[in-house]
Amino acid sequence: MKSSSRWIALMCCCALIPAFNGCSSDAPDDTLTGKITRNGLPLALQPGEQIVVAVYELDAQGRLDNKSYSALVDPADGSYEVGITPGKYRISVVIVKPGEGDALKGKYSQEGSPLVIDVDGSMEDYEIAVTDG
Repeated sequence: MKSSSRWIALMCCCALIPAFNGCSSDAPDDTLTGKITRNGLPLALQPGEQIVVAVYELDAQGRLDNKSYSALVDPADGSYEVGITPGKYRISVVIVKPGEGDALKGKYSQEGSPLVIDVDGSMEDYEIAVTDG
């Protein structure tokens, strides 16, 4: 009997999960857009390079929180767009070279990027400026 009671309790809990999904007020309502520059010039990826841009929410002490958002990046012109909620964020940029790793040498990693921004509503034309490591 005990195992069937546990099974029923587990099924009830699983049935409730969809009811809470999407109820958070933390859904991205705002947008951060702009261009990425590399060494002072518009982003120009080398053949085979790929770019990953993400924003990580910071808590009141400046530590990484649990929320992050991935940006959509157009590698042709360096434009990007990311849905975001108001708060303080660290911007991570990684440019991957096949067989060589991060071309930026981890300078803009999620843990140590100097790119920090306070977001209070949608922001347009925010330049993300990176330099090679």
